[in-house]
Amino acid sequence: MPPSLLECRYSQDRRAFKLSGKATGSQLAWQPAVEVDGRLWDLDAAEDVRVEEGGASGVLLAGATATIAVAFNSLGLAWELRAELAEEGRTVTFGTVLRNLGKTTRRLGKCSLVRVTHDSGSIALGAESCELVYLNFSGDQGLHQVRRLKAEEGPQKVKHIAHLHDLKSGHTLHLGFTTFDRITTSHTFACGADGSLVALDSYCDFFGYELRPGESIATETLVLEMSTNPYVSLERWADRVNEHYQPSLPSRCPASWVGWSWVDGFNVEKYESVVLRNARAMRERLAGFELDYIWVSIGNIEGGLPGNWLKFNADLFPGGVVNLVSRLRELDLKLGFWVAPFWICSHATDTVEELRECLLRDEAGNLLVTCSEWAYGDGAALPKGERPVCYSLDGSHPKAVEFLRKVFGTYRDWGVRYYMIDFLHAGLGVPSDPPYGDHHDPTMVKGPEVYRHALQAVRDAAGSDTYLLCSSGPTVLNTGLVDAARVGNDYGEGRALYPDTYFYPATFVINGPGFWTSHKYATTNMAGTYF
Repeated sequence: MPPSLLECRYSQDRRAFKLSGKATGSQLAWQPAVEVDGRLWDLDAAEDVRVEEGGASGVLLAGATATIAVAFNSLGLAWELRAELAEEGRTVTFGTVLRNLGKTTRRLGKCSLVRVTHDSGSIALGAESCELVYLNFSGDQGLHQVRRLKAEEGPQKVKHIAHLHDLKSGHTLHLGFTTFDRITTSHTFACGADGSLVALDSYCDFFGYELRPGESIATETLVLEMSTNPYVSLERWADRVNEHYQPSLPSRCPASWVGWSWVDGFNVEKYESVVLRNARAMRERLAGFELDYIWVSIGNIEGGLPGNWLKFNADLFPGGVVNLVSRLRELDLKLGFWVAPFWICSHATDTVEELRECLLRDEAGNLLVTCSEWAYGDGAALPKGERPVCYSLDGSHPKAVEFLRKVFGTYRDWGVRYYMIDFLHAGLGVPSDPPYGDHHDPTMVKGPEVYRHALQAVRDAAGSDTYLLCSSGPTVLNTGLVDAARVGNDYGEGRALYPDTYFYPATFVINGPGFWTSHKYATTNMAGTYF
């Protein structure tokens, strides 16, 4: 067995953990903490903390696990902390379980697996002064780039991965959640005037989840690593996520054409004519290319309104969907759809009324608006200020899940075998944080668990032979449920222009390389998420 590259200790006197890089001299000392009923409880506030398994000497051996039992007797809450040093001695895996042993329901907030503050813990990356950079990782289509950490900019927040590198010492500190399917996982960190890290918080946010008497809940799993190669740490994180979720990866990336590229099937000609004309052109002019799909966006739904998913647009597709699928099949092409599965447009009034009880609401009890203006289809014909908004489905509500199953099951019967599922942030209830008031099923944690529960219904109804590409919204959270995640922006599509849109979409951006539809944004995100 190779010598361990890390040393992990637990000090019963300090009630704290310490991780040291033997080759780098880097150190991280921290104490976990959990927010219960609006108050933060660290290990110093516990009535009893004891080592139950391993680590009795204070040092965690390679391949061994230490279990620390924490008792907050005044809360009736037990907290089990488990740290495992991998056999190869390069990483520490950290996870916790909370148990309510009392008679009172407890509301959980942030659960900090690693917490360093000005008053508690310390971080050193092998140099007296640092020049730190970090990966600005958002877990969606936000700009992923390496940024300098500056004291004057205050604390920074990232999702899933905290990845910091000191340009002076060449040392890297990596903290990555390798599970994330139930609880929101985030990190915040800040540096002092000399550039050194002075604060770090790697936490799971329960957003007020109620832990009832006799129940328990596990946090997500965090992996800690110290190295001198920042790229290897990122790649190892991706490998660990892959090992846990084991997503089914397509043998190749399919090629397709979206039925509004460089043409206008809404205002100039019938969308159906555009699709069939270009399908023939693909086969005649691009013979030999492996082209699989043509997908239709917005024009297939009545009024172009999200929520009218099962009301096919007979005006733009007078031949109907069965005829469309049949004619594409003759050309060995499959039909795809753009769908924003969690959006219900306010002007799709029948659907709003049908699903009103299973739409998310804000903390004041009003329907949660996750799109403030829908400017396509019928909405584009209205003046600004009169355009519809979009509400969001509550993914924990059985009726909402059944609606999703019905939509994608019907599409499957029609022959649809490809989707670009879009604006998925609506399923999380963002952009507000916390994202929404309450959801239907209190046994689910607000955020990822509710979201993935609904997305699983989409996956199941669409069928395992259907290609699911997720577009704007979460990427990492979709692991195992989609075939591919679009990490970048709208780029190169050349869509038709609509009046009063706030930008020229896609390649119509002129002399704006920094704009979000530009090549700079696209290539930066490809580099920032390569691993």
